[in-house]
Amino acid sequence: MEEKQKKSKNSFSKFFSNLGASLKRLGASLKDGFKNDQKRIAKYIISFTAVLHLILSNIQIQAINKLTNEICGIYMFMFVLIGFICLFNAIRLKTPTGKKIIFSIIMLVAVMGVGGMLLSIYVDALLHQNNVMVAPVIKGIILSILVIALYLFGLVETIIAYAFYRKNIKKEAKKADA
Repeated sequence: MEEKQKKSKNSFSKFFSNLGASLKRLGASLKDGFKNDQKRIAKYIISFTAVLHLILSNIQIQAINKLTNEICGIYMFMFVLIGFICLFNAIRLKTPTGKKIIFSIIMLVAVMGVGGMLLSIYVDALLHQNNVMVAPVIKGIILSILVIALYLFGLVETIIAYAFYRKNIKKEAKKADA
C-alpha cells in the first residue's frame, strides 16, 4: 500500500515539475514575444479567442434556444467557423507579407462583423421578444462582446506586426544600399 502511495506521490510531483517547466518556457516565450514579436502576440490572441469561443459556445447555444429568430443559429455557427478560419490563418502565417495580412485582416473584420450581427439579434430579442428568458441572452451578449473585443485586439496586433515587418524591410533595404 505504501509503495502505491509513493508511486502516485512521485508521479504527481513529476507531473507538476514538468508542468512548471513547461509554464516557465511558455512564460519566457511570451515575455520575449511581448518585447520583439507582435506577430506571435497576434497569433496567441487569435488562437486563444477561437478555442475559447468554441469551448464556451454552449452559452450562446443556450441563448439561441430561447430566441424566436431562426437565423441566429446560422450567425452563431458562422461566428465560430470564421473564427477558426482566422485561427488556421494565424497559425500558418510565417511572415506578414501584404497579401497574407490583407486576408487575415479581412477574415478578422468578417468574424467581428458576424459577431456584431449576432449581438444585434440578441439585443433585438431583449427589446422586442416578450417571452424571452433574459439571463441566457445576457450571457450570450457578454460572451459575444468579449470574443469581438479579443478579435479586435488580435486585429490591432496583426496590423502592428505588419507595420513592424514593413519597417524592418525598409531598414534592411537601406542597409543593402549603403
